[in-house]
Amino acid sequence: MFISRSKSHKYEGEFVNGRFDGFGVFTRSDGMKYEGQFKDGNITGLGQIISSFLAAMCWTKMTVFWQF
Repeated sequence: MFISRSKSHKYEGEFVNGRFDGFGVFTRSDGMKYEGQFKDGNITGLGQIISSFLAAMCWTKMTVFWQF
């Protein structure tokens, strides 16, 4: 598990050579969460973004495919 120094971001998942690599969950302090694939410390491949929009008071869930 990785928690940022300010404790505002958190990553739980696989690491290779000290970088996020494989399946993981990255959570930001504002509640946005990405669950999916990482490679060399970057978001890549298939995953889901879960985010709240405070003004609308609703949750949004998107399935995305990232490629770098």
